[in-house]
Amino acid sequence: MFAWNRNNHFLRIMSGYGKGKKIAGTLSCVMLVLGFLSLYARSRNDIVVDQPGTVRTTPVSIVNLDDSLNYQARPNVPTRTTWNAPIMWELMFDANLYDRTHKEANTSVAMTVFAVGRYLDAYLHKFLYSAENHFMLGLPVTYYVFTDLPEQVILNFTLGPQRNLKVVRVDRHSRWQDISMMRMKTISEIIENELQNRFSYVFCFDVDQEFKARFGS
Repeated sequence: MFAWNRNNHFLRIMSGYGKGKKIAGTLSCVMLVLGFLSLYARSRNDIVVDQPGTVRTTPVSIVNLDDSLNYQARPNVPTRTTWNAPIMWELMFDANLYDRTHKEANTSVAMTVFAVGRYLDAYLHKFLYSAENHFMLGLPVTYYVFTDLPEQVILNFTLGPQRNLKVVRVDRHSRWQDISMMRMKTISEIIENELQNRFSYVFCFDVDQEFKARFGS
C-alpha cells in the first residue's frame, strides 16, 4: 500500500540502506522509469469512468496534529524516522482528535484497487465489504475499482453515507512487467486528470487484502 496527498507527496516509511544498496536502488529506479516511459509510449489507453463524477469538497487547513503525538507511548518500537517524521502506532495518537479534525477540514479520500481477471470474483467483494466496516469511517470515500470486467462489479451490500464507487475499465496483461507498469501509468493518469483536485488523499491497495480493524485518519 502507498498513499498520496494533495501536495503530490508519496507517504511511506523507509529504512536506511548502505552506500552500495543506494547505488543499486538508484539504477533500479532509472531502469524502472525508462521502462515505464517506453511502455507508456507504446500503449496509451484512455481511462473510462463508468459512473458520474464525485461532488467536490473544499478542504480546510488542518492544524499540525503531530504536536499531539505521544512518542513515549511505545518505547519498544521506533516512533520516528531518521529524518524525524513520525511512525504511527496505536496509543501514540488520539483517534477521536484526528477524526474530528479531518471532518472539520472536509477531508476527502480516494481509494484505488485493481481487480483484474480472477481477482475480481475471488477478492473484490471481501475487500470492499471490509473497507466499508473499517476504512476511514465518517469521511467521504470514493472507491476506484480498475477492472477488465466492469459489468461484473456488482455489490450485494449498500455503501454507507458519503461512500461512492467508480468502476474504471482497464486492459488485462499477462506479463508481470506489463501489469506493474500499466498500473503505475493508470494510477498516475487518474491522479493527474481527476483525483488531485477532488480529494485530499489517495490510497492504493492490493485487492487480496482484508481490513480487520480500524484504518482511520
